[in-house]
Amino acid sequence: MKKFTYTLFLLLLIAITTTACSGVTPRGNETQARRFRAPTPFNEVHGHSEVVPETDVIDGADNENTDSGVSYTTPRIYTFTEPPEPATTFAESPGEIITPGMPEPLGRGIDATRPMIALTFDDGPSVYTGRIAELLEEHGGRGTFFVLGNRVANNRGLIENLYGNGHEFLGHSWRHSNMIELSNENIRREILDTHAAIENVIGTVPRIFRPPFGKFNQRVQDIAAENGFAIVGWEIDTFDWRSRCSDKTYSVIMSEVSDRTIILMHDIHTATAQAMETVIPRLVEKGYQLVTVSELMHYTGRTLQAGGFYSRGNR
Repeated sequence: MKKFTYTLFLLLLIAITTTACSGVTPRGNETQARRFRAPTPFNEVHGHSEVVPETDVIDGADNENTDSGVSYTTPRIYTFTEPPEPATTFAESPGEIITPGMPEPLGRGIDATRPMIALTFDDGPSVYTGRIAELLEEHGGRGTFFVLGNRVANNRGLIENLYGNGHEFLGHSWRHSNMIELSNENIRREILDTHAAIENVIGTVPRIFRPPFGKFNQRVQDIAAENGFAIVGWEIDTFDWRSRCSDKTYSVIMSEVSDRTIILMHDIHTATAQAMETVIPRLVEKGYQLVTVSELMHYTGRTLQAGGFYSRGNR
């Protein structure tokens, strides 16, 4: 009887430990590596192991998610703005070298000899974007926000203000579609329409984008090259969309962070915003400068090539 009771206690403890602070039931490959480093730039699929259809949820979030202020139901119906017309083709020639545009204001006193990392946030803007940016500014940092094109116009004031404070806004597609499942023309429009929307707000064209789910193939890279865009992934995936737990997000970052790392998060989740309350000051205490993706590339001395894939600052 004692043995049975002890066994039952252990099972309950394990169950509590594995479900605490999760917020959702984990899905997909639980042993998937967090580090998004492609062995070759032309792998068929990168990043998350799941293929999530367009009518499903954003970046693995459960259908009942409403903590961004937008309910992601199935099918997913947007009530956002239409793409601006016309979308512009920006490259003069495939494979050109891209010099990332540095957001204003410049001269933040970044020291290229000291450790630096880029905190990046996908799928916004949302009600949490402003607070995350404020936390970064309070600690001398700036962030990069990979936004959905259909959320740009309705968040014009927020984007203008944060960009003016030195944060960076790059494209993450118009509707969060899986690009490897789209036609060439639709891939092109997802990239160009999103960047045209950002240009309409901040007056400059960022030449970098991140495909939804981190998934791309040779075709996506060819189209990116033809239109003058580099592809930026990440090295550390916090899986904040899966855990919805600020403590887990904090633990992943602190256990895996290193100099010149690009870290993936999502500014549509309450727990992610909560995690930043402790993550940001702790990273600064550890000596890291919190910079944008463009700043990371600039101060590391990297040149980005149209169609190229980059997951960290120094390789």
